[in-house]
Amino acid sequence: MDGQTFLPLLAGEEENRDREFLCEYFREPAFPHIPTTFALRGNQYKYIWYHGVWERDELYDLQNDPRERYNLAEVLFLPGLKNDMRQRLFDLLEEKDAMQIPLRRAGWQADEKLIGN
Repeated sequence: MDGQTFLPLLAGEEENRDREFLCEYFREPAFPHIPTTFALRGNQYKYIWYHGVWERDELYDLQNDPRERYNLAEVLFLPGLKNDMRQRLFDLLEEKDAMQIPLRRAGWQADEKLIGN
């Protein structure tokens, strides 16, 4: 896992500057309803892109909509913001050599001990 510690920021030793956080979640056969997800979160906005069948994106203004109720991705006056965040997301994925999606050869198998067999 690549990243930087937020401990100095939490301890008040560092000023709260604009930061972006990259998040990746890869679909698991045990949970097919949750798609592979890539997200970029900044101080004000969060951009989410769902890969695969879903192929959709979401954009939230975290300062004005902290509960993420209003998806701004399709708002006509914000396409530049969405496109900029999407571009930064993919630039970071390329920079971190994270453009490959991990796959398993075998399907998911339930642990027999957990289901009592």
